[in-house]
Amino acid sequence: MNEGRVIGLVSGKGGVGKTSACVNLGIALSRLGNEVTLIDTDLSASNLGVYMGRYDHPVKIHEVLSGEASLQEAMFRHPTGVNALVASTEYPTQIRTHPT
Repeated sequence: MNEGRVIGLVSGKGGVGKTSACVNLGIALSRLGNEVTLIDTDLSASNLGVYMGRYDHPVKIHEVLSGEASLQEAMFRHPTGVNALVASTEYPTQIRTHPT
């Protein structure tokens, strides 16, 4: 089994283009023949679902983290060939994944 690489695009400030860069880099790497999975770990201000046209995907990373769903249930394959795991933009879902 080949090990994959992890590339993280992070910033403490919103609106700097993290999601745009992530989606474009992911699609470019996929077109070069790489297997790509994008994971939105911004649990409070997620945008990956919007960029991938799946903001309404029924199972999100929150359900995986809380044990309510499997990773396979939450991931989807975009028409570009990129796999994605999106986060919720809904406040109640965010609360369920934060420790009390």
